[in-house]
Amino acid sequence: MQNGTEPDWKAKLDEAEEKIAYYKRLSMENGRILLRETEKLSELIHELKKTQTALVESRRSMQDIIDFLPDATFVIDQAGDVVSWNRAMEEMTGIKADDMIGKGGHEYSIPFYGEKRPLLIDLALQTDEALLGAYYDRIERRGSVLSGEVSVPRAYGGKGAYLSATATTLHNAQGRTVGAIESIRDMTGRRRMEEALRESETRYHSIFENTGTVMLIVEGDMTISLVNAEFEKLTGYNRQDVEGKKKWTEFIDKPDLERMIGQHRIRRTNQSLAEKSYPFRLVRKDGEIRDMYLTVDLIPGTRKSVASLLDITEYRKMQEKRWDLEKRLQRAEKMEALGLLAGGVAHDLNNVLCVLIGYSELLGFQIEATSPVMPYVTKIMEAGKRSAAIIDDMLALARRGVQTQEVVNLNNLVRDFLKTAEWERILAFHPDIRIETSLGKALLNILGSPHQLGKTIMNLVSNAAEAMPKGGLMTIETRNRYLDRPVQGYDEVREGDYVVLSVSDTGEGISAYDIKRIFEPFYTKKVMGRSGGTGLGLSVVWGTVKDHNGYIDVRSVEGRGSAFTLYFPVTRDELAEAHTDVSMSEYMGRGESILIVDDVEAQRELAARMLEKLNYRVRTARSGEAAVEYLQDHRADLIVLDMIMDPGMDGLDTYRKIVEVHPRQKAVIVSGYSETDRVRRTQALGAGAYVKKPYLLETLGLAVRNELERKIS
Repeated sequence: MQNGTEPDWKAKLDEAEEKIAYYKRLSMENGRILLRETEKLSELIHELKKTQTALVESRRSMQDIIDFLPDATFVIDQAGDVVSWNRAMEEMTGIKADDMIGKGGHEYSIPFYGEKRPLLIDLALQTDEALLGAYYDRIERRGSVLSGEVSVPRAYGGKGAYLSATATTLHNAQGRTVGAIESIRDMTGRRRMEEALRESETRYHSIFENTGTVMLIVEGDMTISLVNAEFEKLTGYNRQDVEGKKKWTEFIDKPDLERMIGQHRIRRTNQSLAEKSYPFRLVRKDGEIRDMYLTVDLIPGTRKSVASLLDITEYRKMQEKRWDLEKRLQRAEKMEALGLLAGGVAHDLNNVLCVLIGYSELLGFQIEATSPVMPYVTKIMEAGKRSAAIIDDMLALARRGVQTQEVVNLNNLVRDFLKTAEWERILAFHPDIRIETSLGKALLNILGSPHQLGKTIMNLVSNAAEAMPKGGLMTIETRNRYLDRPVQGYDEVREGDYVVLSVSDTGEGISAYDIKRIFEPFYTKKVMGRSGGTGLGLSVVWGTVKDHNGYIDVRSVEGRGSAFTLYFPVTRDELAEAHTDVSMSEYMGRGESILIVDDVEAQRELAARMLEKLNYRVRTARSGEAAVEYLQDHRADLIVLDMIMDPGMDGLDTYRKIVEVHPRQKAVIVSGYSETDRVRRTQALGAGAYVKKPYLLETLGLAVRNELERKIS
């Protein structure tokens, strides 16, 4: 643009036209000279007109360029009048160019600056730069260009706007200032986006810091760029310890770190193949190990990853406890199912053994002690008793309850066992073992079955001896122990007062696989034929402990030995006097009438023969229904009542019907099972003693005699 040259061209044109008129007058005088001069002037006029046309076109081109600019742009001349106003200015201000061209800034206030704000374009023409900062938020000078931002009220929307302006002076070819140009950009959207971004960053930082979860941001090269306060609390490391560094080895367990680095590499190359969540072990600054769960993903549009860490240590402990409880429940259910099976088998075998032992005993009464047949009868009796002992084991496994409830001292049972033939037999098979006993002083008593507890001691000792084929040390220990809180072991031992029995060895130990199954029936690694094992030894221990409301713990290390520790609840009752043999005369009958109720014919006949030998008058009934019918028209001084009868009524239902007719009817209960709740309910109705099959003549005779002599209030 050559603004400011237009007056020179007009003057020359006027001067040329005057000369033409002058030369025409002189043409008359010197025609040829004037013609040449006229032609020259005509050519000059033509050139000047061409220049004028070029100037107009140049102005038009400049206006087209200014109109094309996306920013609102206007131009003023040296006098401050507007000479150009593009379309973007019209859209921004709502003022047409025709209303602004030729107007001065002081004559027409530009609305988006307000009435009292001078134009930046005016300031560009001034030399006092101190005035600039008073009107703009930020003023910069780059060469001769001024720029600044200002927040102003909008004339065309009612809301505030953020404008960014740039102004510079314009010069002619001679370097003289002829005006200035200013471009204005509406930064409202951008500024609001920046404000929203800052607000978002503030909100994000607040969430990052206060989420309650450990958070960290990791750069593409595994540098930790940011951690939150939860990270500091959990790990014990300060931000300064880890931010800007790659200190993963200090707080990540090494095997997990290798996996984490591998996943980070995969995530950078193919995010879909990387694991987004997985557990790992974190090492605190104080060395404590914590179980964590990592969730990680790339931040969109970056190479950074954001990770959150959840402490699942307590959850893991709860899970392990739940799994342990589930395993215990499964183990208990398995033992219960096997016990039911064993109990059913034991019941049927008891019926057979009861006949075998009973008739062997009766046969012994019929022959002379010097008879050559007597040793055979004795052998049959001994075999029957050993079979009965095996059935007792099966019943202990069946967990049908403790057969007898006596006050027992474990020290006495241990001493008694060490005097038995079984102990001598164990020593004979294992001559290289040594034994130490540590029996607690003032050991408290427990309530239970001396027979079952004695067998438990025998089974534990036998098991320990078998575990030391090359010899070693076996320790039997008893002690009192009070637990003020539950103790975790093979069982969870609840708080309370206990008498503890422990049998340990220095043998081969038990593998992790075997220790899960050692209490299962018939699961044994004993040498068959040497231990006489049936595979029920430790199953009997399990059943006995549970029958006595106790707990069991097993600790073992392969190659170093095992320890079985049993916990039995204490009783404050005193020991009873020792049992002495009773003469048959003390339980002989006096002709009383007895009704035997049993669904097994051989059992009925055996009981009848025994009681007849003891001078009782005996009748029998094959079922509970038959017994009730018989007693409608008859009386019996006492009923020997089988508890389990199938099909039909059992002992409880039968006795309930009988006492409706004979309310004070005396009865003795017999059963191949251990004492059950239905036995106790029958006794609550008035029945007397409970006798377990197989029984001897003395056992049955004493129970019948005592019941007949019992006073009923």
